[in-house]
Amino acid sequence: MLLHHNSINKNRNSRYFTYAFYAKGNEVTLNILNFLNQGALYFLLIRAVILIIVMIYILYRKGSNSDAGPNLTCGLMCYFFSKYIESGITLSIMFFIYSFAFFEITINWWLVIFTIFAADLAFYVYHRLAHKYRLLWADHSVHHSSPEYDLTTNLRNSFLNDFYCWFPLVPLLLLGVSPVLIQWSRALVNDYTFFIHTTKIKHIGPFEWVMNSPSHHRVHHATNEEYIDKNFGAMFIIWDRLFGTFAKEKNSCHFGSRNSSYSKNPIKIMFNEWHLLIRDFYKASGLTMKIKVLLKSYS
Repeated sequence: MLLHHNSINKNRNSRYFTYAFYAKGNEVTLNILNFLNQGALYFLLIRAVILIIVMIYILYRKGSNSDAGPNLTCGLMCYFFSKYIESGITLSIMFFIYSFAFFEITINWWLVIFTIFAADLAFYVYHRLAHKYRLLWADHSVHHSSPEYDLTTNLRNSFLNDFYCWFPLVPLLLLGVSPVLIQWSRALVNDYTFFIHTTKIKHIGPFEWVMNSPSHHRVHHATNEEYIDKNFGAMFIIWDRLFGTFAKEKNSCHFGSRNSSYSKNPIKIMFNEWHLLIRDFYKASGLTMKIKVLLKSYS
């Protein structure tokens, strides 16, 4: 990892929209970014094929009564909103913060590995906060609102999520880590979770000491009292082991949400908790009580 002290010039703030700014004109950097982009494309295609197969299987076995349809609808809403609105705003904010970086860090493979771990730790931090505070839970509860648990559950997310869940990575931007590398690492971490939303795979052996697994993530989604607020990691389970939030799957998991009403309507799925939060916010008397409503612990 090469660090160069950042020499800021008057044009620096206007450069964050250009490819040259984050590529640094370095051939090794360009080769790494091209490799990562190609890998991300192939990974996306593989995921799409698997998802199509799973959708056909679920609809064949369970018919229209399954949550596969609502899950897919939520996923498509997130995809189009993220692709055409959210990603542009998020990247613009990231590049703006990056323009004030203290260093310029040349991209190499060690930095790629480091950023993947950092992105996973950032996910753990955001994820744990989202289960603790009602303002964040209103958004994240979408993902936990189904009593079913399969690969399509991974698609059941709020389209607002990506606006803010990357904020734990701001220190990396200020250190000079490329926003493009950060976004790629976040995508890899998030895409990994697609494959652990299943009840078909029981265990993955000794890998479960380090990696998140279907078993570990079933615990996270379960409403069993002993499993509440456990296993927040995305790709790795090491953060849960380090910070005392790990639980091993011992009993059968019951899925769904303790607080959300169940619905197959994608609009209700997306906004039910927001409706309840706004209702309670307006009912609360005084600024102090209103803040308490927003920051009420859901742990």
